[in-house]
Amino acid sequence: SGMLLMVRAGTALVLFPITNWMVQRRVMDLRLMSALGIVALGVTSWLQAAVFTSETDFHALVATTLAGGIGFSFIFVPITVLFFPALIPSTVPSAVGISRLFQQIGGSVGSALSVTMLDRFAAAQQNAIAAGVTANRPAVAAFIATHGAQAAAQLQGMVAVQAANLAAADSMRVLAILTLVAAAGPFLLPVVGNRRKSKSAARPVARPVAIAVPPRTIPIPARNAVEWRA
Repeated sequence: SGMLLMVRAGTALVLFPITNWMVQRRVMDLRLMSALGIVALGVTSWLQAAVFTSETDFHALVATTLAGGIGFSFIFVPITVLFFPALIPSTVPSAVGISRLFQQIGGSVGSALSVTMLDRFAAAQQNAIAAGVTANRPAVAAFIATHGAQAAAQLQGMVAVQAANLAAADSMRVLAILTLVAAAGPFLLPVVGNRRKSKSAARPVARPVAIAVPPRTIPIPARNAVEWRA
């Protein structure tokens, strides 16, 4: 599991510059970009649940984990760009703190929900599997005859392992459905321009302005009177 987390996180880290470039260029609607990332994350979770068994190795989950990392890299950057420009500049520090707080709360709620689902699904799957493991079945009878007194403990361990794997797959399917439903969330945010403005449109064009100049009155000094005498 640690290696899979490294694959997903490494993919998101590598693709972060590309995501940043796409956001700056406005190659598409940022809400659509974030929604596509959420959809990719949900679809990969569903695909992983389809191949998840007690014998699944690391290589069988690499492809879906890479796809999930790609989707994960396109979620948070567009949402951040959509969210903060709609705020008054003086409220941005408080908004950042509230955003981080809700991210922590969401992570805690998600972890608690995952653990609860694993526990409930494991109990239900174990009861369902144990109901079919009886001595009347030829395979079970042959196993008891082969392993003797340790057969009951070994059967109980096998049932617990299979129940845990099925519970993990069921939990992944539920989380995948919740993730796909959450893909509609970005469209609740305000719209930001999809295309980058051209340089000519971004820079204002200087236009000549006619300035009305009032006429100036120039005083003319009177000439000195000259007396003519005959």
